Amino acid sequence: MNQRQLFYPLIIGLAVIVLYAQTWSFFFVNYDDPLYLEMNPGVMAGFSREGLRLMWTTYSYGNWQPITLMSHALDLQLFDLRPGAHHLVSVFFHLVNSILLFVFLARWTGNRQAAFCAALLWAIHPQNVDAVAWISQRKTLLATLFGLCCLLAYLQYRIKPTVARAVQVVAWLLLGLFSKGVLVTVPLAMIVAMDWFCFPGQRAPSSKARWLAPGLLMLSIVFGIIVMVGQETAGSVIPTERFSLWYRLGHAMDNVLHYAIKLFVPIGFAIHYPPPEEALGIFRVVGSAAILGTVTWLAWSRRAMWPWLGAGWFWYLIHLAPLSGVLATGQAIRTDRFAYIPTMGLFLIIGWLVTLLQQRWRPARWLFAGAVLLLCWRTAVQVSYWRNDETVYRRALAVTRANSLVHNNLAVYYIQTGQMDKAAVELIESLRLLSTDPHSWGNLELILASPLGQRGLRFHLQEVAATYPEDPHYRLVRFLIALVQLREAEARELWAEIMDDPKSDEAIRIVARDFLGQYEERHGPLFGGQTL
Repeated sequence: MNQRQLFYPLIIGLAVIVLYAQTWSFFFVNYDDPLYLEMNPGVMAGFSREGLRLMWTTYSYGNWQPITLMSHALDLQLFDLRPGAHHLVSVFFHLVNSILLFVFLARWTGNRQAAFCAALLWAIHPQNVDAVAWISQRKTLLATLFGLCCLLAYLQYRIKPTVARAVQVVAWLLLGLFSKGVLVTVPLAMIVAMDWFCFPGQRAPSSKARWLAPGLLMLSIVFGIIVMVGQETAGSVIPTERFSLWYRLGHAMDNVLHYAIKLFVPIGFAIHYPPPEEALGIFRVVGSAAILGTVTWLAWSRRAMWPWLGAGWFWYLIHLAPLSGVLATGQAIRTDRFAYIPTMGLFLIIGWLVTLLQQRWRPARWLFAGAVLLLCWRTAVQVSYWRNDETVYRRALAVTRANSLVHNNLAVYYIQTGQMDKAAVELIESLRLLSTDPHSWGNLELILASPLGQRGLRFHLQEVAATYPEDPHYRLVRFLIALVQLREAEARELWAEIMDDPKSDEAIRIVARDFLGQYEERHGPLFGGQTL
């Protein structure tokens, strides 16, 4: 490889290092990181016989990803619990993924300049910060690495389909699936995005080479079942009684547009977006469907003239489909890390358009350089929010609403650092938004054991009572805290207000009854010897 060939990879790698070097001084976050490290028995046991057995034969919080767990175990063995070193390993994987993406796109499309533009923009875009700066997303980075190796091997196989090359494709795909089940969409992307679209100067795969990708679909189905069984075992599959099919389809189409729009409006990113409780309106759903249908029709109908549009667009749709919200698993219907692999297709389209524009209009190169600098600035800022729990959660609260999980996790951080008064404020807000969350109530007991925490609760509740006197959710929180603190007179008064207030919906009354029942089981009837 001559110096000219090394130029593009060096630029991409240097950009990643400059943007993410600051993570060396960052900490772990209390959202999932402990589950993958010190609270994971397989990872803590390391490469012992028992550790390997646990990593390869058990689900970890609904996920079967032994390669990912082995990666964390190796980090622990090498670096112990020094978070900076763990972060730099993740940065290294993102750097490798960025260069592999460039190599893959260059070989697939035959256009090195378009591949460079696409890979560079993908590498530095702030939408990918979650996947890199969050230790728990090592699974995404590893799956991407093995997935790109699989696709590179598939390009070689298409040129000369031999058994040895087919085995390489299968081996890389298995390693990726062992890292994260998200790669179940790779065989379909091979068939649709790669085999159905032929770039200028590139040969279509022979009939002999076309059998491998359909065969890999069976492997994907098996791993898809494994993923869903794990999620079901962990109780992460959201039932249709809560989120209907109309709700899921509407938000799925909206999410497809959301991730695409964020490429051009790179602001407002958060570690967690609370799932909306209501289905989208009919006009918004129809509008989203119309936009997606139009782009899909255009990509297919112009596939001979613009293969880059169809290949990139169908790559995006296929890889995003299981992550769009249709399956509704876990706590996230929308999250930036889901876009890590799918948006490679959109960046292919952008990279190709940028290259065409640069060939026809020389000032476009300066516009592209300006866009790169702007993205670098936005990404550097976004990375800085991941310094610790407080900075990442404060940022999330600044750009989202009704985020009970973030309020609770921020309260946990304040409890761990002894800031009980601040923890009290965050827990009240968390309980107001999600009164049935058992984690928040468990944390509340810790706060009540602290004089500083009790003062924080009292002062914030007084402020709430003065500012939001009629808010039924705050009234419920005040009632539950009164029960915990055995303030019976106040509890009776608040109970009457909850039951009589027409603003108290049935969900609020059900929570109040449940906690009253728990109180009376421990302390006896609250209302003059009469159990309600």
